[in-house]
Amino acid sequence: MLAAADEDLTLAKLVLPSSTTHAAKFAYLAALHSAMAALVFFNGDAPKTHSGVRNLFSKLAKDNEMLGGDLGRFLARAYDYKDAADYRFEAALPREDAEAAIESASDMLARIRKAMAK
Repeated sequence: MLAAADEDLTLAKLVLPSSTTHAAKFAYLAALHSAMAALVFFNGDAPKTHSGVRNLFSKLAKDNEMLGGDLGRFLARAYDYKDAADYRFEAALPREDAEAAIESASDMLARIRKAMAK
């Protein structure tokens, strides 16, 4: 799942010049795959739905000082990017927001890797 997160981040950076909304969607997917990996690592399994992953990861991140509650909050907010890319085609996302989503997803992935290495 961490490899999928790496691929999602690569895609986010590649599509950023042509679609900020889709770049942010791939940032969300990187965060989702990172969260799923953390849930499998720390809990033994991950839910099958986006909302299930967001809810369980939020609890895990809040209780794990190496992760921090801010990661759960980012994952919850970032879902809106996926929703916008998939269902609200007229929704244009400012480039700064897409870049911030990519940076946050990258930070999330790094923090999860570090927590899993301990």
